Amino acid sequence: EAGIAVMGHLGLTPQSVHFSYREPSYRQLYKDTFGCQVYFNASHNKIVYRSCDLEAPTLQDNVVAQKMANTLCEEYMAKHKYADDVVKQVHSALILSPGQFPNEEKVALQLGIQSRHLRRKLKNNNTSFQKIFDGAREQLATEYLQHSSMGLEDIADLVGFSDASNFRRAFKRWTGRVPSDYRKEIKLN
Repeated sequence: EAGIAVMGHLGLTPQSVHFSYREPSYRQLYKDTFGCQVYFNASHNKIVYRSCDLEAPTLQDNVVAQKMANTLCEEYMAKHKYADDVVKQVHSALILSPGQFPNEEKVALQLGIQSRHLRRKLKNNNTSFQKIFDGAREQLATEYLQHSSMGLEDIADLVGFSDASNFRRAFKRWTGRVPSDYRKEIKLN
């Protein structure tokens, strides 16, 4: 189980792990953590995976997550009317990329405009890239909590957080509740 936690709950266990330093007295901890053969005094550090494991879909390729993102995007676009559709386009670019959110410059490039022009257009619509980004992350997070059984680490990863504790803090800031309480409330209703 420790190996799974290190690999992000994906069940992706390495075939072997190699370290360039000497074998420590607590070698067994390495084997328990990675769940595979561990080598020391190697020429360089590396983690070796089976090729069949690397061909498996990742969370970012999750079909359910992608369908949910598409639905959310369509719902958002139907609900929000703006004088300039750049806000919709930015939101769409973000929500359709769970786990791999593009930055402001990349979104501007996708839209065929310069980032300063994008900032100006968003400001004219009384918003900013950061506000749209936070809104997209909150929307995805609430949908994943409502409609999936994914763990908090996986949801945190899909909405762009490095760990579940940062995700919990942001979710509480967005909704006033922690994710686990939010999920419980949804199930009760």
